Parts: sequence; structure tokens; C-alpha cells
Amino acid sequence: MTPYALTEFYCVDPQCDCRRVMLSVFNPVVSKGFLASISFGFDREGEDPGPYLDPLNPQSQYANALLSLVGVVLSDPAYIARLESHYRQVKEALADEKHPIHGIIARAGHPRLGRRRARRKRIR
Repeated sequence: MTPYALTEFYCVDPQCDCRRVMLSVFNPVVSKGFLASISFGFDREGEDPGPYLDPLNPQSQYANALLSLVGVVLSDPAYIARLESHYRQVKEALADEKHPIHGIIARAGHPRLGRRRARRKRIR
């Protein structure tokens, strides 16, 4: 059996309340990159709730099969609750300008937050 990992990615725009997670499927034995990027919205009645293969990210030949497997995982209410909790934790950290996440995001080169943070430093 081949092990797979799901990596969670959340929106880092503090003004955005998209209530989404991007789940990227990864297996270092099969590929060095992600095998599938799956978008999932917490509001099941919202716009494009998913899960679906994210059209903005490259997908491997295994992406459709992995989407089906991740769909099974996303049928677990406890797992979805954990993802929502992580989403809230990220948004709370982004709302606190003293939280270390701002420095990490700026160093990673996020176009919006990195510039905003740099401007604030110069003003002070």
C-alpha cells in the first residue's frame, strides 16, 4: 500500500473570509511534487464548495483517483471540524500583527502581506 499525505494550505489575506482549504496530496515515493491540489469550501451551500481539482495548480495523472480518495476523507465530520479549526487558527494569527506568522509570510515573499509589513516598518 502506498502512503499519501495531505498538506493543508489556507488563505493568508487577513481581510478574506473565504472559508476554504487547499489540500495538496503528496507522496515522496511517487513524485517530488504534489500529485493533486484539491479545493474544499466549508460552506457546503456556498459558491464552488468542492471538493474539486483546483484548476490553477498542476495535477498529476493520479489526480482524479486521489480526488475520489480525498472525497472519502472529507466525508468525516470530525476531519472537517479539524480543518475548520485550523482555518480559524490561521485567521486569528493573521489578525494579530505581532504574531510571528507575519514575518514568516513576508520572508516567503507573499506579494500583499510582505509589502504591507515592510511599509509599516519604515513608517515607525
